[in-house]
Amino acid sequence: MDITQVGEYIFAPDNLLDADVAIVLGMSDWRRPVMRAVELYQEGRVRRLLFTGGYNSKIEATEATEMAAVALASRVPEADILVEPRATHTDQNMTFSRELIESSIGFAELRSILLVTIHYHIRRAIIAARRQFPSSVEIGWVCYPSRHYSSSNWRYSAHGREHVRSEVSKIEKYYAVSVHESEDWTA
Repeated sequence: MDITQVGEYIFAPDNLLDADVAIVLGMSDWRRPVMRAVELYQEGRVRRLLFTGGYNSKIEATEATEMAAVALASRVPEADILVEPRATHTDQNMTFSRELIESSIGFAELRSILLVTIHYHIRRAIIAARRQFPSSVEIGWVCYPSRHYSSSNWRYSAHGREHVRSEVSKIEKYYAVSVHESEDWTA
């Protein structure tokens, strides 16, 4: 697989579907995912928002809690917000989100989920979600770009090359999926 194919694999094009729940993955710049999720909620694309992300020492706060507060301030009703404040990595985001959905909504009511995360992280989030949710649950996703690069010019940015390299490494390590054969990240 050449560098272009690696980029096409990592940066999956949006698969926007109307969903019962949007699972919004936290990050240090947590305002960006929550605003994208609130926008989807206000457009009627999702019925509930589930914010997932534990304590982040970079922001000295719990990502999920901070995102939920912004959603509430943006007039998303509390009844439509779920908060998962324990996850520290992608597998936990999906495991704990599945547990929260199962205990609060139930899988009988769940037809679809929509993943909301930054563009370079989407492939790993999709893999983790598919491992956690029943095959009867349709999985869609939407992304927002990095502030430093887009999915089309990532290889020309030091940030882009590092993020893609990191994602490839994590996918191969944690999911035993071989993403590439070439190590040419300088193109």
